[in-house]
Amino acid sequence: MFWTRFLLQVVPFTLLGLLGSMVGLWFGPQEPGSTFMLLAGVVSLLLFIALMTFKSVPGWNVGLLAALGIALGVFLRALAADVMFSAWLLSALLAVLVFAVAAWIGRRMGSRMKEVGIGLWLLSWAYLMGWAVIAFLGLDPVFTTAWAGAGVLIFSGLAAAWFSSLESQLDAQPGPALAADLFVLFLNLTIALRVFSAGWA
Repeated sequence: MFWTRFLLQVVPFTLLGLLGSMVGLWFGPQEPGSTFMLLAGVVSLLLFIALMTFKSVPGWNVGLLAALGIALGVFLRALAADVMFSAWLLSALLAVLVFAVAAWIGRRMGSRMKEVGIGLWLLSWAYLMGWAVIAFLGLDPVFTTAWAGAGVLIFSGLAAAWFSSLESQLDAQPGPALAADLFVLFLNLTIALRVFSAGWA
């Protein structure tokens, strides 16, 4: 019953956001330029803030999730124009496998993941800000790969924590609100896996 509710209430809206990202990746400009990349990043950030603000408001949450997915896809295309679409799909498939394991662990751990999840949530913000530092300092690719590996661990742990409390959240929040959280987790994990795997290519 739990997994049925998850598949019906959350997964379709998550797939909507991911489909938007694939559309953005596919149709995004091949030679964007730094100005366009910055603009796409700002739009994505504004849509993310709007989604987090209105994620429990019917209608708005679905529209903003789809719009954010498209904007992030365009931004990723502009940020890494040399990365093939198939490479992103492979990273997404790997993320699905990681999420399956994380879901199993989270369901097994239950409430014991709550405090771990809070710590990882705070750590994830430090991790994301760390990318700005890496870009500014122009650090060695080895450090970039290691940082992406840390991101894989962080977002895998967050996924486990998310699934550990999902049963109660299915009653407390609408499906699109939960899908927004799942979409953000999944996309961050996919990006971390893409960067990490590229470092070993």
